[in-house]
Amino acid sequence: MNIDLLGSTKKFADQIYTISQLNSRVREHLEQEFSNILVEGEISSWKVYPSNHAYLVLKDSNSKINAVMFAGRRKSLDFTPEVGMRVLVKCSVTLFEREGRFQLTIFSLEPLGEGILDVKFRQLREKLELEGLFSKERKKKLPLRPKKIILVTSREGAALRDMLPILSMRIPFVELTIIHTLVQGEFAPRSIERALLVAEENNRMNSPADLIILSRGGGSHEDLSAFNDEIVIRAIDNCSIPILTAIGHEIDSSLSDLVSDDFSSTPTSAAEKVCRNWDIILERFMRFPSEMERYVKMILKNRKDEVAFYERMRILEEPTLYIQELQQKIDMLFENLLKETKYVLSVFRNRVFSILPRLRVVSPLSLHSSKVKTMEGYIERIEICIEKIFHAKNLEVKNLILRLESVSPISILARGYSLTYREKDHSLIRSIQQVENQELLRIKLSDGALDCRVEKINQKGETK
Repeated sequence: MNIDLLGSTKKFADQIYTISQLNSRVREHLEQEFSNILVEGEISSWKVYPSNHAYLVLKDSNSKINAVMFAGRRKSLDFTPEVGMRVLVKCSVTLFEREGRFQLTIFSLEPLGEGILDVKFRQLREKLELEGLFSKERKKKLPLRPKKIILVTSREGAALRDMLPILSMRIPFVELTIIHTLVQGEFAPRSIERALLVAEENNRMNSPADLIILSRGGGSHEDLSAFNDEIVIRAIDNCSIPILTAIGHEIDSSLSDLVSDDFSSTPTSAAEKVCRNWDIILERFMRFPSEMERYVKMILKNRKDEVAFYERMRILEEPTLYIQELQQKIDMLFENLLKETKYVLSVFRNRVFSILPRLRVVSPLSLHSSKVKTMEGYIERIEICIEKIFHAKNLEVKNLILRLESVSPISILARGYSLTYREKDHSLIRSIQQVENQELLRIKLSDGALDCRVEKINQKGETK
């Protein structure tokens, strides 16, 4: 029987549904018709309950719809959805029968506009900044001249090919250890973490390393994503050895760059940075022979000036005293010069010889052998040069002494000359105008002196 409650002539089906029956039938229809669809919208509400189920509301400019993402599905998310984020969801349509509420059951969710990697990067950066992982106070100071470096990178990667020639050629005496790691792909974060742990273990078991260079060559944003992974960031932060990152990009910094103790834009620039302070030392080392030669010449010039000063002094009175004093000073200065030069040469030789064994062991290039020979040649040339200088100066000093002795009044007296002094004041008599009759004089000869009295003064040209 058809019942027309409103007086309508339209006929309805004979079956009468209860509310539960109707909701159940609608649910079955929705789940069959819309079992696996894609829906685009903006998140206007997001809430996670203690059960870890997430309930959200999606909307567009005209409508909105409730949705649920159960805990098992939500675990697969590697970012945190936010209110206002445009998303694309894979879902099914269902009906919550008890309330007759239409909703979506979400299987997967990804952001639109801002890529998922950008979202993960931004959210992780904000999280780590709040923890203070990027603060300057946490960063360790890089050594100026590291003596042992650990390279954490791919054994087959471009980064290693870029760094090794620079490090081996410019600082061949620095010990290099290579620890292989994956640098991209799903398993790269755990591989990098293990490599840093191995570096720490090697540091405890063997001679300690001064620096770790964590690097890879260039690549796309996705290729470099391992270095924005929280596992890698935590591993870098926990490492006790200073870390220099070189992720191989010029534009944006990775999170690894922000948490590391220092970073370079490329592996090549990282190697250059490590070599820079060593280059200064090596440049000084190569200039040392010429600086030493200049130093020795300066000392000898000063000593020569002192000798010239003594040559100009009046030595008529007690000349042997001046000669002896001069000779003592020359001997003392010569001895000091010899000691200073030998000390400088010894320090230089020790520095050279301390480096030579390490150069022979670690250098992979033939250039090493030629540099060692060059250094040894420098040492030999310096020693020969110093010996020649000493010999020449010794001859100069001896010749000077002979010249002084040749003009010495004592030598003149030995040839038959004499010196005459006034007895009362011991002044030297140079003219007959200085004496008077009956005045007492002393005449000094080479082997003694005569005390005399003036009996008569004869002018030049007069005879007795």
